[in-house]
Amino acid sequence: MRPSLARRIVITLFLPVILVVGGGWITLPGVDAGTVEPYGRNVSIFALGVMPILTAYGLVELVAIAVPRWRRLRHGNPEGRAKLERAARAVALVLAAFQAFGIAKSLEALSGTYAGALYDVGLRSTAVIIASLVAGLCVTFIVAEIITRQGIANGLVMLVVVSEINSARVSVIGSIAARLKLQDLAPAAVLGGVVVIAVAIVASWLALRGGSEDACAREDASTSPERGYRDAARALAVTPWIPIPASAVAPIPIAASLLLMPATLALFFHVEEPWSPDRGWVWYLATLALTFALSLVLARVIHSPREMADVATRLGAGSKEELERAARAALRRALPGTLLFLGTLVIADAAGVALPLAGVPIVLLPLVTAVVMDAARAVRSEADLVSVWTERRISVVPVLRAVLEAEGIHVRTRGDALLSLLQLFGPYAAVDILVREADAPRASELLRHLLLGEEAPAREPSAAPAPSTSVPTLSRKQRTIGLVVTAAIASGILALSTLRPRESSTSANTGPRPNLEIVTVSDDGPDPFENVRDSNVPDKIDLRIEMVPIGLDRYGQKETTKRQYAASKADAGEPLDAVARRLEGWLATLPVPEGTRFALEATEDYDPDTGKATVDGYRSMLVAAEPVLRTEDVEDAAAMLDTQGAFEAVYVAVTLSPSGARRFEAVTAANVNRRLAILIDGKVTSAPVIRSKIAGGHVSITMGAGDFEQQRRVAQSLAKGLSGR
Repeated sequence: MRPSLARRIVITLFLPVILVVGGGWITLPGVDAGTVEPYGRNVSIFALGVMPILTAYGLVELVAIAVPRWRRLRHGNPEGRAKLERAARAVALVLAAFQAFGIAKSLEALSGTYAGALYDVGLRSTAVIIASLVAGLCVTFIVAEIITRQGIANGLVMLVVVSEINSARVSVIGSIAARLKLQDLAPAAVLGGVVVIAVAIVASWLALRGGSEDACAREDASTSPERGYRDAARALAVTPWIPIPASAVAPIPIAASLLLMPATLALFFHVEEPWSPDRGWVWYLATLALTFALSLVLARVIHSPREMADVATRLGAGSKEELERAARAALRRALPGTLLFLGTLVIADAAGVALPLAGVPIVLLPLVTAVVMDAARAVRSEADLVSVWTERRISVVPVLRAVLEAEGIHVRTRGDALLSLLQLFGPYAAVDILVREADAPRASELLRHLLLGEEAPAREPSAAPAPSTSVPTLSRKQRTIGLVVTAAIASGILALSTLRPRESSTSANTGPRPNLEIVTVSDDGPDPFENVRDSNVPDKIDLRIEMVPIGLDRYGQKETTKRQYAASKADAGEPLDAVARRLEGWLATLPVPEGTRFALEATEDYDPDTGKATVDGYRSMLVAAEPVLRTEDVEDAAAMLDTQGAFEAVYVAVTLSPSGARRFEAVTAANVNRRLAILIDGKVTSAPVIRSKIAGGHVSITMGAGDFEQQRRVAQSLAKGLSGR
């Protein structure tokens, strides 16, 4: 018995939420979640998610395309498709077992680093973790099947959508909360973020509106049963319908993956990155160009004119040459809308990066739109409809529907919008051909005759089909105009968010810009304190020793050395400026190596009871006389909130000019495992150790000690001054 509509909606909406959100609380046996999760490890039995399943479907589909004996199983053969389904499930279990083994070993490694990560370490715990994760994947697949069969949407896609929304919710709320704390959340930025999301959704609706079911409404074949199914098939085959996007939505993630590949390979082979994937203008222009190129190629692969002509020829729609010409013409008509749609998504993604709602994966929005459109169509469908065929070639669906309608069989479809987006890249998604239960045997026999060559069913008098309840489809011109408008809106938001004008002179910073200097620290040269005797050191100044990094040896190993420095603490009630003057006055009497100078860095006193640090004095640091970067090299600066550590901290994110970025990259590449000091108005704010070459032109300036409100004020003032606003 088919579930009621209310039950189907509940199954579709709540089962994914229960599995994704509630399942995250079910931890693996023997794992202490409180110890492991702060280090980014998901220790739920559902940690594998649905990716092994989706990957398995993709691998099996690729093999089926490549192997001629399997190729015929992909379309027009329900029994063959069932074999591919079983193969995909088996491959998913194998992939899950391998991935689970890696997670088990990672957790066991953590047990030696963080006490309590695993209560029991060894072969037994590894087997238990692998079994638990594989079992979690099986439960995930069962839940997806229940949603697909008894709900109103594809189960796997619903799990993906809910999982991505859950992740985006955390990042977006975190971004908004951070900017609220920094008092840096402009209403215009929020409005821009909302408009970006709305643009992506509207563009998706425009692209998917006029789906395969609505394509039949424009042909009189679906309302003229006396013409027969061959004439009905011809009416749609000689003017074939191809969805927008014709290439599916896959070109966007594929383009991003290809652009990230050099950096990924460099990381894998431990070599310097040939190109840093900084998400600026170059990145998005490259993404747009690559997306367009992939769209043209994939559209032709997915909607091969020869394959489309073969299907139509089997339906008796005309000569193969004529049908191939019609398919090529239909493909050309679909390409402008495809490029407009995908271009709008790429531009919207670029605009969203600069807005507080950034972090929402842009490809998720079309999926959500497609799921909602298919669900709305499923809700409107009659309760007595049953599925008689599943089809994975979206352009064939209108032909099959017209054939059945021409025979007087009332037809509806389910899953059109989702398959239009996924197509070849979503073998787990299909369009269901739905008919009334009384018509199911004859409809199934007719489709099997047309697509599988089985014996033709006996002809029956054709009855006029029920009036269509489809919403009138949008014309190609209307959709094109709509997509042009959405692309223009997305481009406008991108321009406003990235090319925002400087503040007017009335609100601009009229004082001098802070003096920023980024210099190398001279830790391995002559020691200026080497010949200083303790008796020559003034009162309230101490000489201390520290271990400092001085680069790499010829074998690439890190080297360190002992280094002296001078420090002075403030007496009770003594101003810090007096401490700085005392220390600077004495340091000025000491000779320093050529090309170097002294700089002061604040020292801090940490109170474990309050968890706060206060500045209690200064220390010396010998730095290069000539800076690597100056204030003039700063292109932009903004106060940001760091929530990754144990305590929230404010820092200033600095964007360098192109020339400064190149100079900074070269200096960091040449000084790995050495300190680099960041000075503001002559004082060292931080002196991080260079771990590797830093590309992309971004520098972070920490605010040091002080309460949160003080850090916020200092960071915002510094950011405003550095950026010249």
